[in-house]
Amino acid sequence: MSVVSDILQPAIDVLTTGLGGVGLLAFFNRWIVPGSSLEEMKEERDEWKKLYEKEREAHQATRDAFAAASQRSDAGVEAARGYAALIRALREDERRQLPGPGSG
Repeated sequence: MSVVSDILQPAIDVLTTGLGGVGLLAFFNRWIVPGSSLEEMKEERDEWKKLYEKEREAHQATRDAFAAASQRSDAGVEAARGYAALIRALREDERRQLPGPGSG
């Protein structure tokens, strides 16, 4: 026998034993995980989920702030248009009241 077959022979014997071999193969390939690993993964999942929810809330707050700022700027534009119309009307009124050249 060669050195390689001497090393692999115990593994081959275990794998050919049937159900035990399948179980060991599944465990070593991480198809089966110990309970402690599963708990750690659940805790990590929960932590990531909390971070995701916080991020969603922060983005919603940002969207709400942008919407409010947009409404305020729209109101400011409308106010400026009203003031511009008022100034135009006052100037027109002033021009009508002033005597023209050559009158007097």
